[in-house]
Amino acid sequence: MSRRTEEQRLAELDQRMEQLKAKKQQLQAQISQKERKARTRRLIQIGAIFEQYFGVQVNEQVAADVIKNLHDLAGREERGEIRKID
Repeated sequence: MSRRTEEQRLAELDQRMEQLKAKKQQLQAQISQKERKARTRRLIQIGAIFEQYFGVQVNEQVAADVIKNLHDLAGREERGEIRKID
């Protein structure tokens, strides 16, 4: 029975490190892909809601203008510049 040399053990550790590094990159890629898919799904859902309630066909400029106006309106309401109607 021969014992492994220190160089052999070191080489095995290097190989194991490379395997773990590849596995880590693979998992990071899977996470990124899931995040991209979730974002795409959210954007599609928001676009569908936007189109349903505002009747805006997905024209980027019109959509951007409506959203900017809603954002400005919400900010004015938070600052108390607009009274809520009950």
